Amino acid sequence: MWILATVFIGALISMSARWLGPQILVGAFSGSLIIAILIAPKLGYIPGFEDFSLSASIFIFSATFIFTDVLAEVYGKRAARNAVYSGIFLYPLLILTTSFAIEWTAHPVWAEQQPAFANVMGMSIRTTVASFFGLCTSQLHDVWAFHYWKEKTGDKHLWFRNNASTIVSQFIATVVFYTIAFYGIFPLFNIIVFTFLVKIVIAIVDTPVVYFVVDFVRKGDNHMVS
Repeated sequence: MWILATVFIGALISMSARWLGPQILVGAFSGSLIIAILIAPKLGYIPGFEDFSLSASIFIFSATFIFTDVLAEVYGKRAARNAVYSGIFLYPLLILTTSFAIEWTAHPVWAEQQPAFANVMGMSIRTTVASFFGLCTSQLHDVWAFHYWKEKTGDKHLWFRNNASTIVSQFIATVVFYTIAFYGIFPLFNIIVFTFLVKIVIAIVDTPVVYFVVDFVRKGDNHMVS
């Protein structure tokens, strides 16, 4: 249900590019990264798989690949790469403001909440760093791989380049993110393998959605492939 809901909302946002242009996808991509970072420290599980855990950020982070794939297919490699850069540039600001919020002396009315706040947001700094390296490697690879396969397949086989670029990029993102974020805290092998398998399911689910969204946006007047 959560996978379908995330893909559905991501599709609606992407469809709005038909009228609002690629800027809405860039904003959605950057905003999704911030959401993913803030909720990443929470680990949950899927009923029936109690021996495995997942970061709460898995669904929203996976949605970012919808935004970059639509950007790459409709507006070109440069637009998708610039979206990734816009997300990267937010990380120093996020780390700075989070650190300030933790270190700022709490008002007496907030004093009781300060330890819990510092504990949660302190972990967010670590996940921010982990997400930064995961993003730099995976999303830039995704943009490169998407266009590499597009050059090989032309305008055909969108399903192949969407999944070929996304699945490999998700593997990179999963290994890099969880290794940095949770090394020494949780066993890494199970969480990496299980998370990657769930991401494959998400990639397969969003493939027909990407087809639909790309066709929908292309019918508008606000696209230019570069």
